[in-house]
Parts: sequence; structure tokens; C-alpha cells
Amino acid sequence: MTETILSGQAWRSEMINRRKDGGLCVDEQIIAPVRDACGTISHFVVIKQDVTERKRMQQALARSEQRSLSSWTAWADS
Repeated sequence: MTETILSGQAWRSEMINRRKDGGLCVDEQIIAPVRDACGTISHFVVIKQDVTERKRMQQALARSEQRSLSSWTAWADS
């Protein structure tokens, strides 16, 4: 991560984080360097978004697709 942002590129990742209420969530994080007028990196901007529900929905869809595929394969084999 450090090497990426110090080279002037944005870094993106998903991390498991703990909410204030103690529950776990999945955060998507983007860290991007900000350059001053001379082109030198002066700051970093972090954008963080809770994507827990989106990840749950993707997993549910994948399970549903797997069940559908299994049912179709069982039907085709008979």
C-alpha cells in the first residue's frame, strides 16, 4: 500500500472492520495521493464505504446460482 500511494497511484482494498457497536463490517477503502502546485505529494485522501450488505447480496446470489446449476445438472443427468 505505502509503495503504491507514494508512487502517486491510488490504492484500493476491502477490509473487515469493527463498528462502534462492536459488530463487524466490510469496508471498501480507497487512498489517493494529493499533489501540490509543484507536483509533490502533500496529502492523502481516504474514502471509506461500508459494503457489508453488497457482499451479503453477492454471496446469496452466488449460492442461488450454484443451487440452480446443481438442480439443472441433476435434471440433465436423469
